Amino acid sequence: SVSSASFSTWHPSGLFSYKDADFEISGHADYFETDGQEHLIEKDAWFGKPGGLSPGYTHSAEERRDCGLKVKYGDFTFSSRLIDKEKAAYIGNTGILNKRTRFDLTYFWGNLTYAKRFTDALDITAKLYGNYFTFDGLYEMRPKGFTGTDDNGMLGNPMSKYSWLGGELT
Repeated sequence: SVSSASFSTWHPSGLFSYKDADFEISGHADYFETDGQEHLIEKDAWFGKPGGLSPGYTHSAEERRDCGLKVKYGDFTFSSRLIDKEKAAYIGNTGILNKRTRFDLTYFWGNLTYAKRFTDALDITAKLYGNYFTFDGLYEMRPKGFTGTDDNGMLGNPMSKYSWLGGELT
């Protein structure tokens, strides 16, 4: 399906699946993009100071990708998912209107499972799995020119990243 709306918003998505005797596959894909709605901010915490943008308009663009896959063949199953987001934020953590605050997030996981029942009293399950996560944010705490000179503003850039692999045998 595909949908569209104001603010250059569009949202295509799809699902699929197939199954026969010993093979199954299913998945989804979803994409969302918008320029976001603009709101007039008449006064912010930096109103009337050097480099301030108020009165001014917000910017709240966003882009999201989300897709997943599951494949089963015999006693093996593989499943995974990817989520990737980029989002603008027009009011930073110090209450000032800005055009540079943004958040980027990526998350991926994958699992491979082998499950076999030998008898009513004996079965085995083996799993391998992995995860990857990253967050990269940019916070504008003071606007460009906030000192009254040609400075670059005051920015914060928190980041987080981790990945891990694991396994189980039961």
